[in-house]
Amino acid sequence: MVRSGWKRRRLNIFIIGAAVLLGTGILAVAVLGSGNKESKGVSRVYRTAVLEAWNQGDVQKTLELSRSGLDSNPFEPFFLSFQGIASYYLSLGKNEGDERQELLDQTVFSLRKALALNAKLSVRPQIEYVLGKAYYQKGQPWFDLALRHLQIARQKGFMANDLEQYLGLANVGLLRHAEAAVHFVRAIAVNPSDVLMLLAALSYKEMGEVEKASGFLEQAIAQAKDAVVTQRARFLSAEIALAQGRVADAEAQYEAILSADPRSAEAWYRIGTIYETRGEERQLP
Repeated sequence: MVRSGWKRRRLNIFIIGAAVLLGTGILAVAVLGSGNKESKGVSRVYRTAVLEAWNQGDVQKTLELSRSGLDSNPFEPFFLSFQGIASYYLSLGKNEGDERQELLDQTVFSLRKALALNAKLSVRPQIEYVLGKAYYQKGQPWFDLALRHLQIARQKGFMANDLEQYLGLANVGLLRHAEAAVHFVRAIAVNPSDVLMLLAALSYKEMGEVEKASGFLEQAIAQAKDAVVTQRARFLSAEIALAQGRVADAEAQYEAILSADPRSAEAWYRIGTIYETRGEERQLP
């Protein structure tokens, strides 16, 4: 099926926004602990300082110390790994712009270099995981690489609360909705959320499985904690209802949206088209 350009852009904006709504948990400290024995001749002082900063949750200091370690040993996978991971988590707190992109670029460069220097790193699954998320945050042109590295992390046994979520998001970005739905359902089984239910519904709708989509939308609306999620779920429910000829159900969804957000231009437009089709006029409140 050919997707129009505007619809593809809207989908990309939605799934990138969904990653923000889902949260951005910090990688467990233990994955890069002092037990890493891949390197020799590395300054124990710097290594200890980096680990202490990371354990204390000081991501900025972790990055600075890693850079200092690389000044004396630019090919050390330990410092490259921490530089990349710290850069990624710092990027999450930045608005869209050059600084954020520079941090994401440094994440990719550092982690790829660490893997190239030592593909047998004991923390390779964690590095693949962060690398995949960094590629996802870089946007649509990088979704294929995001999926590749996230899959490697999973294949190597790495588990994180948001791994299935990001696997689903990357697949949606590549229009692989069947694969995306599998990952979203797995994520829902572990940690149910309104956003995940909405994402699962979106994938099932794109696959033509509207009954499953409607079921997840009902759950998303019932459990939604975010007004944006509720609104998008109602719009999607109305779209399905109209496609099935259930005009009254679609109208009810638009009315619910307007009740919560009377300034929703999209809801006014869509309910207006329903009244126009019937040759009626909706009275403004």
